[in-house]
Amino acid sequence: MSAAQDPGPGTSNQAHGPTIVERASGATIGLVTGWILGSILAVIPVVGALEPLPWVAGGAIGGAYGALSPPRFARMRVPLPEAVAGEPAPIGALAAVTIRDLERPTAVAMGIAAIIAIGSVPLGWAVYSVLGVRPSLTLLGFLGVLALALAMACMAFLPSLLLDSAKRAALAAHAWLGARETARAFGSRNAVRGLPTTKEAIGPWIASHPEADANREVHVELQLMRGDWEAARAAIERLPHASPRDRFTREMLDAMLRYQMSGDADDRAARSAADAIPPGIDAVEARLALATLEARRRLPGGDWREPLVAARRLIPESDTTILLRDHGAVTFSVLLRVGWPILALLLLMTLLIGPMVDGAAV
Repeated sequence: MSAAQDPGPGTSNQAHGPTIVERASGATIGLVTGWILGSILAVIPVVGALEPLPWVAGGAIGGAYGALSPPRFARMRVPLPEAVAGEPAPIGALAAVTIRDLERPTAVAMGIAAIIAIGSVPLGWAVYSVLGVRPSLTLLGFLGVLALALAMACMAFLPSLLLDSAKRAALAAHAWLGARETARAFGSRNAVRGLPTTKEAIGPWIASHPEADANREVHVELQLMRGDWEAARAAIERLPHASPRDRFTREMLDAMLRYQMSGDADDRAARSAADAIPPGIDAVEARLALATLEARRRLPGGDWREPLVAARRLIPESDTTILLRDHGAVTFSVLLRVGWPILALLLLMTLLIGPMVDGAAV
């Protein structure tokens, strides 16, 4: 697991209520949903006679509800651990500072998403008015559903692209490494969302996901997350060591174990093993893993992005490609999992009410 995707326990933070970003996200989704529902219902004559009350009230009610009870897709389910000066930075501390980099771009993306979603139906009405054509509620409903989906995509894909060059490169390095590790262990980069994020959850997860060759690296890191050094050491000993990449993995995880246990920063054996890997994508991944370890060791006050930015240059893909595929697409899948009932409700209302209203107007 890369530091960008491995929230861990041991944080000194306490669990709080929804953050400002979460409330803003919930309010945006609620406002858009209420607006679209009110606009669709307003086409019914008895409801339309109350305009503009239906869509104003719908937006206000939806926005208030979303702000008071927002979905928790904007952050991890538990507080991420913070690095403390003079102590080994825990796994997950690097993710905490990366997420803070995304807070402002996320707020900007939500504003753009709200404009896209809220403006879709009025824009459709305006186009019909200019063309002098009778509006179709069915088409306007589909437009609203599409606009809400586009707004969700905007919230998922845009924030990382709004980062400045150094922050964007550091996040791209995180995302690329995490996606490769997760896909290798579980067959899909989206599987990262199913990993345990508390000490209490690690035991049941390990019980339901028996250790195997593919996921043994994940088991080691989970043992490190809960501070079970002996279990982590035993799992490292069970790792294969036939290929240069296998030998690097063993040395890398051993370096992580020693660092988490005592703050030992000696990673010379891991770097030597990385040098022995033939040129290719495995060698690049090894360099990214070493850069991640170095970045974590520089927390909380050092220039933690510098080793990631330097290693990012080794990846033969653009920042945009990496962030859209390995970061934005994972986030979008989470948003769809949260928001599909809203999209389904809007689509159902469009299919049921739209044809009736359009047919009655003929």
